[in-house]
Amino acid sequence: MDKELQDQEAVVEQEARPKEVSSRRDFLKQGSVGAAGLVGVAAMGFQPEIATAQSSRSGKKRVCILFDSWNHMMPALAREMVRRNHDLVLGQARNKDLVKELRGMGARVEVVEDTEDQVKLETFQKLVDRAQEAFGGFNSACIRTGHHVNASALTGTEKDLDTVYGGNLKSVFFALQAIVPPLVAQGSGQVVINTSAGATRPQPAQALYCATRQAANGLVRATALEVAANGVTVNATGTAGMEYPSYLHMVGADESPEKRKAAMDSFPMKRFIQPEDAASFVATLIDGTATGQTGQFYSIDAGFSIV
Repeated sequence: MDKELQDQEAVVEQEARPKEVSSRRDFLKQGSVGAAGLVGVAAMGFQPEIATAQSSRSGKKRVCILFDSWNHMMPALAREMVRRNHDLVLGQARNKDLVKELRGMGARVEVVEDTEDQVKLETFQKLVDRAQEAFGGFNSACIRTGHHVNASALTGTEKDLDTVYGGNLKSVFFALQAIVPPLVAQGSGQVVINTSAGATRPQPAQALYCATRQAANGLVRATALEVAANGVTVNATGTAGMEYPSYLHMVGADESPEKRKAAMDSFPMKRFIQPEDAASFVATLIDGTATGQTGQFYSIDAGFSIV
């Protein structure tokens, strides 16, 4: 075979082969996901190449809404988000020293007053409105919810049910209604709703509490599916065995070293988790660098949920 014919056949063979994939994004474009998924998303105005993570790498500060900053993991989360190049919109900023500390770390911190009542849509809307007024929008949010009562399905009262229904389910409903639509409109964002590890292990004496926490996780998952194609992730987290004052008091761990050890020994890890443990994990879900998971519940609980 002469050289000219060999060259012609080589060209034909090359054209018959699939084009070389130069990147994972090109691969997705060529595949069924790229053909259907990306076209559908683009039709809604979201451009995948403008990934949320890029804004955190560009040097420009992102903006995060935190429902409160005074209890549980939230003070540690506020510090962690500032370390990860975020400005903050804070509700329930009771700890003025913390606000001063956060500003001293270089963050712009907007404090929103009168945000204690979670069973009102207006409460969460105030946080969104401040973010839009002060920063022109926001990138992420973590909303800590919850009212706790010890009540079984047989001994609990209607008042007990109303308390946990409002604090554990209606609060999540209103938070999602206020927080998610602006993120959908801009085509990117991350939301974490903190519920409870109690959702993973129903307990008779806390039946109403656990049931409403399970319902809240279901609401988060359904919402995540609804907006998944719009570049917005919605996940839930929950804790058990965290070392902060009200929990230690609830389990009697603040009464003596012996009771503290007994409480720690009830967890597989034989220790309490620290607020910083939870804060570091949650920050990764909302700092724009990990956007491949949505509709999930993550238990941060020293092994509580797996026994």
